[in-house]
Amino acid sequence: MELKQNECKRCGHVWIQRILTKPIRCPRCKTHLWDKERISTLKNEITKAKTYLSDPEKKESAKEVIDALEARLNDRVKGA
Repeated sequence: MELKQNECKRCGHVWIQRILTKPIRCPRCKTHLWDKERISTLKNEITKAKTYLSDPEKKESAKEVIDALEARLNDRVKGA
């Protein structure tokens, strides 16, 4: 039997899965959305990354980060 490590994307708790099926909820915060990031967190990360666009040295990497975050946000909003 292979042990799998899970991490709650809501509270950050990490635990070892004891059964083979996907966990129903986080054992720490009890949320059933343990594997989905908060939309507000993604929006805050996008806002922080956009502040780096004014710095010419960080502009390219900031654009890549923003594109990746916006893709994750769109996936999350669509329910993926």
